[in-house]
Amino acid sequence: MSEPQFSEEELRALEAEMEKITVDDVLLQTVVSLLNLGGRKAGLGSQPGEEPKRDLEQVRLAIEGTRALLPVLEPRHGDKLGPVRDTLSRLQVIYAQVAGQAPAQEPPPHADEPAAAKPGEDAPKPDFEQVRLAIEGARALLPVPEPRHADKLGPVRDTLARLQMIYAQQAQGAQAPDAPGQEPAAPEAPPAPGEAGPAQRSGRLWVPGQ
Repeated sequence: MSEPQFSEEELRALEAEMEKITVDDVLLQTVVSLLNLGGRKAGLGSQPGEEPKRDLEQVRLAIEGTRALLPVLEPRHGDKLGPVRDTLSRLQVIYAQVAGQAPAQEPPPHADEPAAAKPGEDAPKPDFEQVRLAIEGARALLPVPEPRHADKLGPVRDTLARLQMIYAQQAQGAQAPDAPGQEPAAPEAPPAPGEAGPAQRSGRLWVPGQ
């Protein structure tokens, strides 16, 4: 089956649509999708009289993914996150009731870094705040799939490392979005293997059973 071919006009239209999307939009939609899917995997979508089909491992991943992203979103979108926190709390209660004291999986270390713009006549202006959010969102989520999919995450880590390198290089001499008047700093280095990441150390990354 051949891949669909796009005309130049269609490609330009797709690129224009991509320009409108922000990292904030993607992170918020990801949180909503995780909670919706987590609810279904907890059996909340079952019809009356049906035996709920539950997948507790998927529920756990949805909870951990959401909790990992909340600290990234809170500084800019804290006023919108009340319903998210409520839904997350209910999902955690359901998980705890069904799973009891199931053994927890320790989240593995984070990875690090952002993507360069393609050379062109009109180089896009970097949006350092959006790049920072993308880095933080990716770093927060990486520990969630790593126990089951570590062998597939090499390209993700490589892309993240390049993105952080570009962010650090291009932000030098520019005003950091969260520290006006100060020289911007690169995102923090990843923790050593076996060491808890910043979200877990702060107590905001929930690990079932801990």
